[in-house]
Amino acid sequence: MSTSRTENWPFAFATGLTARWSRRPAAELTRETRAAILRGIPEVLTIPFDNLYQWVEELMGRPVWTHEFAHPAQLIEELESGSPAGIGDVIGKLPWDKPVLLVDSASGDVTELP
Repeated sequence: MSTSRTENWPFAFATGLTARWSRRPAAELTRETRAAILRGIPEVLTIPFDNLYQWVEELMGRPVWTHEFAHPAQLIEELESGSPAGIGDVIGKLPWDKPVLLVDSASGDVTELP
């Protein structure tokens, strides 16, 4: 019995068997398929984190901050909702006891958010 390539993606990606050149771009996938791929990523990686990071950003359709990987269910929920998180939402995921610094890349000015 054969299965479609899409059905095999979560397993293939999680085990590192899928090379970038052999998979469809995330933009061609349904939201449901992208969410299934995120659910299929194991807690213990067998691929370099950089590869995972790039693929998750492609699946999400936006930059993903490293602290967001601590709560993958929030990424899946965002993806399923069809409403990408704004910068305020992403910063809101940080623990309250952690400082948030905004750096103006043009001037180098640093502002700490309350």
